[in-house]
Amino acid sequence: MVPRASYNENWFFTKNKRTFNPDTVITRRVVLDNLGIPTDSIAEDIAFGTVTKSIVYGFTPLRDFDAGVNINTQIYGTMNFKKGYLRALRHVIRPTIGYTFSPDNSNRWLRDSVRFDSRDIRKYQHYGYLDNMPYSVFSHSRQETINFGFSNVLEAKVKSRRDSTGELRKVPLISNLSINSNYNFAADSLRMGFVSMNGTTNLFKMINLTVSARFDPYKSSQGRRINRFAWDTDKKLLIFRSGSLNASTDIRPEKLLGLFTKQNNDKPNTKTRPTKGVIQNMYVSYNLNIENRHNSERNKDTLMVTTNDISLNGNFHISNKWQINIGRIGYDFSRKRVTYPELSFSRNLHCWEMGMSWYPELHTYSFFLRVTPGSLDFLKIPFNKARYDGTDPFIIR
Repeated sequence: MVPRASYNENWFFTKNKRTFNPDTVITRRVVLDNLGIPTDSIAEDIAFGTVTKSIVYGFTPLRDFDAGVNINTQIYGTMNFKKGYLRALRHVIRPTIGYTFSPDNSNRWLRDSVRFDSRDIRKYQHYGYLDNMPYSVFSHSRQETINFGFSNVLEAKVKSRRDSTGELRKVPLISNLSINSNYNFAADSLRMGFVSMNGTTNLFKMINLTVSARFDPYKSSQGRRINRFAWDTDKKLLIFRSGSLNASTDIRPEKLLGLFTKQNNDKPNTKTRPTKGVIQNMYVSYNLNIENRHNSERNKDTLMVTTNDISLNGNFHISNKWQINIGRIGYDFSRKRVTYPELSFSRNLHCWEMGMSWYPELHTYSFFLRVTPGSLDFLKIPFNKARYDGTDPFIIR
């Protein structure tokens, strides 16, 4: 059990003030034609009263408070096998539940209204004393929320085929699979929150796989949630709203060499020197995002692919002093076009480092000269020159 409480208070010494002047104001202006050229016509704009904005000095505090408690535990389950390649399975479940309370902090006493039309005394515009002020975002209704969920870890122990001693090797099957949601008792509607699912695993010791999905217990109408459970009408417990898939891997010379080199006990050989070559690190990533959006033409929810691309990042050493970094070069399957890379070049000058970065899609570039990290850290002499520092932009067409 982990209790917690937090209190925040911001002090402001100025606040906004608006006053209404009921006098009618007539403003004359020259009428412009479609090309923006002044004509001989004169138009009159009539304002039945004006609102004047001003800053008033004074002390105004803004307070926020919340408290809660979290409870979590772990449940272990193990299954052993006497024969075969698979010798054991271990399942760890980590359930958690928490309660959060926060009082009504809508700060109604920090809001006011002012008339803006002298013809109708019922017309008012509302404003806040701290509108557009920094650190003035404490505004929310009463919260009484229960957060609940659980995570799973699944591991296996297998017999190593390369080791004659019979030592078992641990293999992670599911690094993490979590399901979470919440329920707000203080809400007037839509008290149940979205149900989110996130999972990660590693395939073949090279590919990092991440999946996520979001489900909704409520129905939707015209793309907006309504206070009606999907079970009441469609006998569905949850409705799929969005999901994503990311698969990435890093390609390094020493890692590729280890896949084709037999090592005893499946342990890395610490005596092996790191491989030096042109390619230092290379990362390949695939992203797929799917959303369940409302289709106004068909008047129903439709699954749509919002992101579907593959990209490559890499570091290349063309010499002992020169390095090239390539970022996000790939192909976008949704837009059916090549994504241009982010390029940077750097030169090692012993205690100094200089280089250039170029972003073709943003039409920007920059130069830098800085101290090499770890050499002369006590010197802070960075120099940067970017496209927007000059008067003539460098545009790639």
